[in-house]
Amino acid sequence: MEMSKPKKVRVRNHEVFFQLTKRNFLVFTRNKMRMFFTLMVPIIILIIYILFLRSLELSSIREAINSIEGIPPIDDKTLMVFMDSWFLSGNVALCSISISLQTNNLIINDKENGINRDFASAPIHKTVVTFAYMFFNFLITLLLCFCFVCVTFIFLAAMNEFYLNALDVLIIFGVLAFITLNASAFTTLVCSFIDTDATLASVIAVVSACLGFLIGSFMPLSLMPKLMQDIVFFIPGTHATALMRYAYLKSPLEILGNQFNPTQLSILKNQVGYNLIFYIRDMMTSVDLSVDPILQGGAVITPDIQAYITTGFTCGFMGLNFLSRKNTVKTYIK
Repeated sequence: MEMSKPKKVRVRNHEVFFQLTKRNFLVFTRNKMRMFFTLMVPIIILIIYILFLRSLELSSIREAINSIEGIPPIDDKTLMVFMDSWFLSGNVALCSISISLQTNNLIINDKENGINRDFASAPIHKTVVTFAYMFFNFLITLLLCFCFVCVTFIFLAAMNEFYLNALDVLIIFGVLAFITLNASAFTTLVCSFIDTDATLASVIAVVSACLGFLIGSFMPLSLMPKLMQDIVFFIPGTHATALMRYAYLKSPLEILGNQFNPTQLSILKNQVGYNLIFYIRDMMTSVDLSVDPILQGGAVITPDIQAYITTGFTCGFMGLNFLSRKNTVKTYIK
C-alpha cells in the first residue's frame, strides 16, 4: 500500500507577521514601569534645559543675530520663542532614537532566553521575524514619542509660545512617524549584532552621552568646526533632527518673520539647524555665524533635501536588516 505524503503546512507570512508583532507589543507593554522610565528620559532632559541651558542658549543666539551692524537688535521674547521650539524639536528627534534603542531590549532578551530558538525551528521566514521586531519597535517608539510631543505642546502653551496651527500639528506628527521609522530601522540593525543585555546597556549609555551633541539636539551644529559639521552630516539622526526643527519652527518663522531683517532670518535658519550646512572647502577653519555659509564654502541643505536623504537612509537600513536577518534571529543561551 502506497504511503501518502504528509501535507505541507502553508504559512501565511502576513498573518505570522501580525501575530509576532502583537506578541512583541504585548510582552513589552506588560512592564508598565519600564515604559514609564523610558519616557522619563526626555522629560528629565527638558527639565535640565529649563533650569540650566535655556538662558545659555538665548545668549548664544542673541550674540549671533544682534552682531550684524546696521540692523536693530531683536527682543529676547521673540528669540526665546525660536530657542524653545529649537530645543524641544531636537529633544523629540533624540527621543525617537533613544526610545527605539531601549525598546530593542526585547530582541536581546529573546536571544538570551532562547526564544529565538523557537522562531528558528518553526517554518517562519527569518525576514518576517526581523521586520516584526522592527514594526513593533516602530509602534512602541511612536506611541511614547507621541506622549512626549504632547508634553512639548503643553510647555509651549504654558510659556505663551504656541504658534502652531492644526496643519503644523499634523506636520509634526507626520515627521515624527517618518523619523521614527528611520530610527527603528537603524536601531534594529544595530541590535541584530548584540547578543547580551549588558552589551546593549553599554551601547545605550554611549549613545545617551554622545548622540545628543552629534546630531545637534543639545548644541547647534553651527557652533561646531566645519569639518565636524561635515562628519555629523552622515549621521541619520542629524537630518531627522533638522526635519523636526522645520516642523516646529515653520509657523513661528512665518508669524514672527516680519520682525527680522532678511539677513537676520537667513542667519537664524542656519544657526538653529532649520537648514544644515555641508562645507566643501576651507573645512579646517572656524565658522563665522554672521557671514553667509555659502561665502564660507558651505552648501545649504534645505528641509526638502533632508527628507530625501532620510528616505535614502531608511531604505538602506531596511535593506541591511534583510541581509542581517540571521543575526536578528540568532539564538544566544546563557
